[in-house]
Amino acid sequence: MKKIAILFLMVFDVSASCDYLQHVKHYSDHYSFNADFILSVIRAESNFDCNAVSKKGAKGLMQLMDETAKKYNVSDSFNAADNINGGTALLSDLLKKYDDIDLVLAAYNAGEGAVNKYNAVPPYKETQNYISKIKGFFKIRTGIELTMKTAMKKQDDPNSPWVRFRVSSPWQKHAL
Repeated sequence: MKKIAILFLMVFDVSASCDYLQHVKHYSDHYSFNADFILSVIRAESNFDCNAVSKKGAKGLMQLMDETAKKYNVSDSFNAADNINGGTALLSDLLKKYDDIDLVLAAYNAGEGAVNKYNAVPPYKETQNYISKIKGFFKIRTGIELTMKTAMKKQDDPNSPWVRFRVSSPWQKHAL
């Protein structure tokens, strides 16, 4: 008997749950990020669910803990604009502190204390999987590897990365 593998691709519109795409563009531009990087973080953190709440209490699209939200003046973690502003500001601060994209993502996921304790990506399976997941999402969206340089907005291309995004987004058509 032959076994047949079937691949399902769920079709969904990522903008249906809340209006966040304009905020991703705005705050990506404001903090000089490649918007595909921010979208990859959101995909990993909440799967584009504005109302997501983790078991540990992280909230919203970019899964902000209450302490982090307060630090970045986020009044409502379930408000897309507030949440994206706070999460993107945190990523900006982490990029200034660490010179390695893996450390930036590890600090976003496990906290700066864990990264500082090990002076490396912490040996937590969840954090290691998180880094791989975001790098994979970024590669699917852009076709390039995620690095410190590619996480930042291309200064010589004012339309980057939105030329691709305006035409179509893989996540507006298919779940990964």
